[in-house]
Amino acid sequence: MMTAASRKPLLSGNTRSWLGRAFFESALIVLGVVLGFWVNEWRENRQREAEGRAAIERVAIELRNNREAVARVLPYHERVAEELRALRSDPPPDTSLIETFFSVADSGFGDLRLNDEVWRTALSRDSVARADFSDVQAITSVYNLADNGARNSWSLLVSFMTETSAFAPDPTGVALMRFSFAYDELVSQERYLIQEYDAVLKLLEADQ
Repeated sequence: MMTAASRKPLLSGNTRSWLGRAFFESALIVLGVVLGFWVNEWRENRQREAEGRAAIERVAIELRNNREAVARVLPYHERVAEELRALRSDPPPDTSLIETFFSVADSGFGDLRLNDEVWRTALSRDSVARADFSDVQAITSVYNLADNGARNSWSLLVSFMTETSAFAPDPTGVALMRFSFAYDELVSQERYLIQEYDAVLKLLEADQ
């Protein structure tokens, strides 16, 4: 029968030392892997945030250019709208709408060129995913306003001139009145759009 003194330990001192080192080294490897994942994720987040800021800066430039485009054409549209209103009370006899319009609009419709290529590119590449939500919301709102407001009103005016009635005499001034009201709406939309551009650009500048 073996006594307690004669029993051998299950693990020798060298074995216990080796297991301790192995456990420590394994823990270091796991910690290194975890830290590597964390660092990579941190770098990717920083990169996406930088891309988001750069995208917003490019969008701000596009918005500023659009704002200046509206501001340039607005005085001309205001003058044409005023002259059309003056003619509503006394329409030119036996004159078509297109003749009446071009008698006061020496530069035609006055192009309203509003671009959204930068914004659409940023959305397609998900570049603004890390940008401030309130900034993205404000930018989306002003682009929608441009599309559904001023640009839509301008396109409507152009479409009036493709109708058959625009080339026929307008003795009662009905076509002129309809067109003039639409032109007043364009001017109102452009004034409001400029205000919204200013508000969004101010917000973006404050967040830089």
